[in-house]
Amino acid sequence: MTEQNMSAHLPDSDTRYIRGSGRCSRCMHILNEKGQCSNCHFDQSIQNPANALPVGTVVAERFWLGQVLHQNGEGITYIAYDGEKEQRVVLREFFPQNLSYRDQNGHILVEQEHFMQFKTVLTSFVDLFHNISKLQDECEALYQIHGVFKDNSTVYICREYFEGKSLSAVLSGTMGEIGGEDLLTILKPFFKTLSKMHREGMIHGGICPDNILVSTDGQVRLCGFATAGLRTADAELDCELFEGYSAPEQYSVTGWQGSWTDLYAMGATMYRCVTGTRPPLSVDRLQRDTLVPAAELSPSIDRRISNAIAAALVLNSKHRVHTVEQFASILAKPVPQPATKSEPVVDEEPTVAIPLEATNRFAPPQPDKQQKRGDNGAKKSGKRQVKTTRQLVMMVAAIAAGLVILGSVIAFFMLHDSTPDGGSSSAKSSSSSSSSRSSSGSSSSSSSSGSSKGELLKVPDLEGMNLSDIEADSELQATYTFKVVESYSSEYEAGKVISVSPSVGASIEEGDIITLTVSKGKEKVPVPDLIGASQAAAEAKLKELGIQYTIIPRQAVSGEASGVVVETDLSAGTEVTPGEETLLVYVSQ
Repeated sequence: MTEQNMSAHLPDSDTRYIRGSGRCSRCMHILNEKGQCSNCHFDQSIQNPANALPVGTVVAERFWLGQVLHQNGEGITYIAYDGEKEQRVVLREFFPQNLSYRDQNGHILVEQEHFMQFKTVLTSFVDLFHNISKLQDECEALYQIHGVFKDNSTVYICREYFEGKSLSAVLSGTMGEIGGEDLLTILKPFFKTLSKMHREGMIHGGICPDNILVSTDGQVRLCGFATAGLRTADAELDCELFEGYSAPEQYSVTGWQGSWTDLYAMGATMYRCVTGTRPPLSVDRLQRDTLVPAAELSPSIDRRISNAIAAALVLNSKHRVHTVEQFASILAKPVPQPATKSEPVVDEEPTVAIPLEATNRFAPPQPDKQQKRGDNGAKKSGKRQVKTTRQLVMMVAAIAAGLVILGSVIAFFMLHDSTPDGGSSSAKSSSSSSSSRSSSGSSSSSSSSGSSKGELLKVPDLEGMNLSDIEADSELQATYTFKVVESYSSEYEAGKVISVSPSVGASIEEGDIITLTVSKGKEKVPVPDLIGASQAAAEAKLKELGIQYTIIPRQAVSGEASGVVVETDLSAGTEVTPGEETLLVYVSQ
């Protein structure tokens, strides 16, 4: 997301309707000489619903609106054409219709009684997409956010247009089912993205086949992001839940939602894919659970997939899987194979199958109640006398079991990055210190690294690297001694090395200290006191400080002057980071 897009304030203007744009309102391809679309053959006379902006409306002096793609209690999504970038985009308009209404000029107005709710949800809406933009370069299943724009007394989120079909459409073209292996291949980038989101504290809340898009070349995008109010029954917005996919805790404002909420929806989505049947409504299952295990509806699927789905669809969130990693570990766990008639098991202790719903195995472990696990088949009682032919059969069976375990491990690593993500906490703790740092084994490992005291070394080029990566590099830590100092920087993100001293390439002796200047990010500035100031004066001050903002018109109450700032969502003196946080400024009209 560009800082320019976030910080620029675009003045409101009357809704404009452009005729003869020459583009299809559904796919944005150029129309032929007859005014028809040769690409999608959409009827150009079809207009948008009455509560939406008309086809041809220009937003933020840049975006030409086409057809409505989707609308819910939070807002309306349009296909649009970006005249500046000359490309198709998707534009999401913030318009909670139970808290606001649209006037004849297309502006969004708020009644005084709903003002605080509108303000709260708007802040959450902007923050949500700002957080997505921070992760979009690390998560391949997230769509690209191009910017946040202001017009018509509301805000618009511009994101990439992704050419693909929903998973629902894919299912409809495959007789309603997708094989387990094919499904894991499709969802692999989705799993990684969801895991990263959860580690950053983000919850989707609306995962279902309609909100997973798949392209012909195998790319995946997770769409349908929304504020928590839209994904919770009886909250401040007209909720949008998905029957069979929404977790039971989403049907109550007192339900505690978290990563486990998304895991329920993921399990339900996979259940639909491998069985061709949508799971029952979760709140109905609380009264009478009629869910049939996936393996019974589709006996050909891998039992590990069925077990993982069952673990995700546990109704009690305390007993449900809580992370994508836990889910993946069940996919990788070998399933004991029943003995065949030709190979009877003698003197084995009987095993008892325990329903996943009846265990607490996926709840966070208690310090004094750690469950002890043993390997299947590790206990043996009695001795066997086996003939040579029997030994051969057992050897073949052992090889087959080994292949199953190997396949399970491969499935496990399909869902995980090869390098564990554990550097963030160490980076935070390390970056706050300005004392000299070196690897605990640097003094004792000099001989093993091939260096001797007094040997000349070259200062490595570490500028722009993450401090956490440097600290995790055992070779660097064994060779050099570092000292870390911190400094604010508008150019480098927090945690990145700004400069190295001595300079890169300089010769130093082993043991000499290299000083790394590490960025603390942009320096925060206090929010100025804008109450009572004119809109023009307030905007000038915020631009001077580099604080991004959005102007929200508010109906003047008795005694209030028009055109002055009456409230800001952050109080004066609150420190904010320029270019990263948006201040909402309410101006009386």
